[in-house]
Amino acid sequence: FRTIKLNLFKTQVTFQKQVGLSAEAKSRGWG
Repeated sequence: FRTIKLNLFKTQVTFQKQVGLSAEAKSRGWG
């Protein structure tokens, strides 16, 4: 259970980073 929770957290963090990067790229006119 603990491992699943940790993996879920890692996935969420990675997803948020990707979303943030793509949003920044769009705002700068890269995407």
